[in-house]
Amino acid sequence: MVEGVQKAELTKEEIEIFEKEWPRLTSLWLKELNVGRPVLGKTSYHLVNEWFEPYKDQFLELCAMAKAQITPSAGKFEGVHARTGFGWRITKIEDITPLAAGTTWRVNVTTSGWRGHLHNGAIGAACTSTDYLYLRKDVAVGIVGLADFSGACTATDYKYVVNEIPSEVIDLEYSFLGDLPLYDFGKVIYLRPAVRYNSKAYFSNTGYQELRPLGISFIKAEKLTDDSVKSTESARPMNTAP
Repeated sequence: MVEGVQKAELTKEEIEIFEKEWPRLTSLWLKELNVGRPVLGKTSYHLVNEWFEPYKDQFLELCAMAKAQITPSAGKFEGVHARTGFGWRITKIEDITPLAAGTTWRVNVTTSGWRGHLHNGAIGAACTSTDYLYLRKDVAVGIVGLADFSGACTATDYKYVVNEIPSEVIDLEYSFLGDLPLYDFGKVIYLRPAVRYNSKAYFSNTGYQELRPLGISFIKAEKLTDDSVKSTESARPMNTAP
C-alpha cells in the first residue's frame, strides 16, 4: 500500500494476534455506533464488518509501520490486551484531538461554514491555515471514514492536510447504517507518529454536531491501558512537534 515508508517485519505470533482480533475491533465499533440509539442488530454487524473488511490488509501494513515508527521502541504487537509493547483500539477522541477539544465529539457549532474538526482548538471553532496538530510519537492512526451522530447530518464537505499535503474537498455523500449516516473515504488516511495534520468540516447549519472519525489507533501499551493518562497533555496531540 505504501512504498518507501519505514516498516518492521511482523512475527508469526503478531500476525496471528492481528487476524484473531480484527473481527473484535469491528464488533467494538458496532458497540460504539449503538450508543444512545436503537440497537442496530446482527445484520448491522455484518454491514460494519463488510465496511472495514476491504481495509484489512492495509491495516496489517499499518501495524508493521507503527511497529517501526512508534517511539520509544514500540516493542511487540500484543493486541487489545497489550501490557509491555504496543496494541490497538478503535480511535478515541484523545488519540487525535488536543485538550481544547474536551472529551466528547458532541459540540454546539455556533457558526456555519468551514469549522475546525481535527485541529489545534475546540471542535467547531474557527480554524486557520496554521492551526495544526502533531500526533504523539507513541501513537499511529488509520482513519477510513466518518460517522455523523448528530441526528441532523449538517456536515456536507470535509478536507484535511496530512504532512503538508492537502486533500481535495470531499463531498460527504453519506450511506446509512440504520439511521446512522456514514461516509467511506475509500482509503485509509494514515497518521504516522509525530505527523503534522488538521481537518475541517463544512457545516450547512448551526447547532449540536457529532462528527466522529472511524479509525483504528496503534498505541504504546501504557497509554492503551492506563486511564489516568488518557486525557493528559502528555497523551494528546499538541500544536508543537513532540
